Amino acid sequence: MIEYILKYLKLKIPGIEHAEHHVSSYGSFYNELSDIESKGYHRDFYDYMLALYGLLLQYRGSEPSTGLLADILIQAYSAPAYPFDPDWLDSASQPSFEELMESKSSDEGFEVLYKAMRFQISELYRMKDNWPSQQEQLYGFTSPSGNRWENLHPIYNLKSGIRCMKDYKMDTDRISWHYLAIAFEFGRVYE
Repeated sequence: MIEYILKYLKLKIPGIEHAEHHVSSYGSFYNELSDIESKGYHRDFYDYMLALYGLLLQYRGSEPSTGLLADILIQAYSAPAYPFDPDWLDSASQPSFEELMESKSSDEGFEVLYKAMRFQISELYRMKDNWPSQQEQLYGFTSPSGNRWENLHPIYNLKSGIRCMKDYKMDTDRISWHYLAIAFEFGRVYE
């Protein structure tokens, strides 16, 4: 997976053109995540991701902004969990390198985000009965299906993904569903 990230990080993803009132930087989004983190919200990552999945459904076809994403991320701490679909266990796969690399329209980016979320929710479902210990979570671990994880907290996952993008100077000057998918995937494996 590290090779996957390093290969990706050598390239720049062109920003998606949006109306100015829908555009925000990942720097401001990272600050919003820090504010959310400081408020001490807590929820099991699996239930959180299911709730977030359900909340995002209503925004398909729209453009995200820092404020909208922050609101959705906060709502996911208390929103009802979307029903898990057992078919995801067989069909959910992480987005391919090519899917993450290609610049996406809002609708295509949304589909990549949902693919990343279904993959991570399926992974979390598989770990529910054998949740990694604090020690494993501290140093990272490999899931039952053989995938690497470094972060099992919703905000830490996203913040790590954004730090990864910033550390490797990726083009992160515009918020999009596509970039959120990248943040989730990179956050899963970046310390």
